[in-house]
Amino acid sequence: VKCDNQEIEVKYKKLSHIHNAGQSLLDYGFGDHKSLMMSALVDCCSYPLPYELPKLWKNNLESIMSFLETSLTGITGYVLSATNTVPKGVSVMIDGFEESVDIDPKNGKFYLVLNPGVYTVHFSAPGYENKSLTVNVKTNENQIMNVILDSIGL
Repeated sequence: VKCDNQEIEVKYKKLSHIHNAGQSLLDYGFGDHKSLMMSALVDCCSYPLPYELPKLWKNNLESIMSFLETSLTGITGYVLSATNTVPKGVSVMIDGFEESVDIDPKNGKFYLVLNPGVYTVHFSAPGYENKSLTVNVKTNENQIMNVILDSIGL
């Protein structure tokens, strides 16, 4: 990005590192709740004048829309027991990821944005048989993975 004829390196940074503050709202939203949030620095002026906004919007609309389309790429589904309840302590792990995927404890739903590629997804819960599935995530597609975990001993 060029700003006042100076080249500015563009890369991901936690907002708390940019603003020398504690955890930012964006860091909190994604890190603590896996909620996708975005802040884009699209100009060297942090506070554009109102009449400059339409031009900024027009200049960045295509790239913003392309970025938003990536939210469609990933996996989603439900993890339930054979009795249609959410197993207590259910966990969804993906090979190569350190943290488990967040699951709604009320209905067993999960959602994760992923880059296109092949992933092995592991489903487990205490008292249930583990299940592993392979999924091929394609660009701009949300792969559905509805999983039923069987109780141990059934």
